[in-house]
Amino acid sequence: MSIGKQFQVPYVFKTLFSHDPIEFKDLCETFSVSSPADLYLDMNEGLQDVSALEAELKKIETKLKASPNDPILTKRAEELKAQIPAGHDYVFVGRVGQFCPIKPGLGGGVLYRGLRKNGEMKYSAAANSTGYRWLESETVVNGGSEDMIDRGFYHKLVNDAIDTISKFGDFEWFTDCSTSQPWQAPTDPWTPETTQFDVR
Repeated sequence: MSIGKQFQVPYVFKTLFSHDPIEFKDLCETFSVSSPADLYLDMNEGLQDVSALEAELKKIETKLKASPNDPILTKRAEELKAQIPAGHDYVFVGRVGQFCPIKPGLGGGVLYRGLRKNGEMKYSAAANSTGYRWLESETVVNGGSEDMIDRGFYHKLVNDAIDTISKFGDFEWFTDCSTSQPWQAPTDPWTPETTQFDVR
C-alpha cells in the first residue's frame, strides 16, 4: 500500500487525525481482481488441514517438470490431488467484492484470487488479505454483528501508519492538534542559519 493510500483508509484517518466515530462502512474493504481471474472465499474453517499435502504436491510437481513420465511421482500427485479438496470449500464471489475481516472461529473464509490455467483452477491469496479471514460485508450486516469483525486488521494499519509518520518526525507532535507552536522547517544542513542577501 502506497503512503498516500495508507492515510486515505477511513479507519486510519479517523483514528489518527479527525477522531470522528468509526462507522460500519469504515470496517469494510473492497477487493477486486482483473479478468479472467475471480475472487473466492475458502470457507475451510473446521475442515481438514491439507497444507502439508499441498506443500508435498508442490514439490512433486516441480520434480515432474524434470521427469514428466515418472510413474511413482505421477501416481503420488494424483493421490494428493484427490485428497486436497477435502480441506477446501471455495465459494465464488466475482471480480469485485466488499468484505469485513472476521475473528477466527466465527465462520470467515480465506480470500483467494482464482484463475483457471490449463484446465485446472489455481488459487493465490488476494492482495492485502493474507493472515485474516473474511466475510462479505452484506453477510455481516444481514446475519451477524460488528462484534464478529477482527479489528486487529485495522489496528495493524494504524500501527503501520504511525511507523510511517515516525520515519519523518515525531508522531505525537504531528498528531497533536492542541499545540500552539507553528511548525517551522528545520535549518537545512547545507544552508547557513542566517544568509545575507545583496539587494543593491
